[in-house]
Amino acid sequence: MPRPGAFAVLVFLLGLGWLVPSSAAEDPPVPNTTRVPLPHPIADETYWYGVYQERGKVGWGVQELTLKGEGEDAIYLSRTKIEATLEGSGQRITFEFEALDEFRGVAPFELIRSRETRREGDSITHIALDREGAGYGARVTEGDEVRTRSFEDFDYTLADRLSHIHWAQQGPAEGDRIHIREFDITELTPDVYSYEVKQVRDAPAHGLRIRTYEVAMRSATKGGLGAALMGERGRVLRGP
Repeated sequence: MPRPGAFAVLVFLLGLGWLVPSSAAEDPPVPNTTRVPLPHPIADETYWYGVYQERGKVGWGVQELTLKGEGEDAIYLSRTKIEATLEGSGQRITFEFEALDEFRGVAPFELIRSRETRREGDSITHIALDREGAGYGARVTEGDEVRTRSFEDFDYTLADRLSHIHWAQQGPAEGDRIHIREFDITELTPDVYSYEVKQVRDAPAHGLRIRTYEVAMRSATKGGLGAALMGERGRVLRGP
C-alpha cells in the first residue's frame, strides 16, 4: 500500500474525474484503534508496484524501508516514490509523488520528521514536518505561497504505519477487521483506516498454494477507499 498521503492525492484526483470515485465519508472517526507490535529490527526491504487505470498500467511506485545507525541513534527511513500519467475528462496529467519519513529506531518508533514533494501537472507542493518541542511544526510551500502550522503530539509511529501488514501476516479470518491510526501528512490531518476481510482464498502459484485476502478499506475522513487484495505476507497485490 502506498504511503497514506498518496491516497489523499488520489482522492483529490478523483474529484477531477481522473479515477472512479468512492463513497463519501458517512461515519464518524473510529475511536478504538489497534497498534500491532513492531517486530524490531525490520530487515531492509524494497517493494515495487504498478499504478493502474482502466486502460492499463499508467505508472509505477516504489516503497523502501531501511534502518540506519544503532542504539538510541538508530533511525528507520521510509521512502515512497510514485510516477504516473493519468487521463480523464479529456485531459492528461503527469503525477509525481516522493516522500521520505524518518521514525525513531527504538521503541515507541515515533515519527521524527517528514519531507514530501508532489507534482500535479504544473503545480508543485513541498511539505516539511518536524519535531518542535513536544509537538510538530509543518511548513507547506506552493509556488510563492508559504503556510505554517503547529500540532500537539499526534502519537503516530512506524508500528501504526505497518500494522495492516503485520495484521495480515497473522492470518485473519473472513469478517475480521482492524482499525489503524494514521496521520495523513499530505493533508496534515489525523485519520483512522479500517480493513475488513471479505474473502479468504487459497490459489495455486508455481506449485504452491498462496493465501490471499480480499479486504475492504475505509478511511474515517474520506469514506470508502475500495477493495484491496492482500497476500499472506501482508502486501497489497491489487488495488484499491
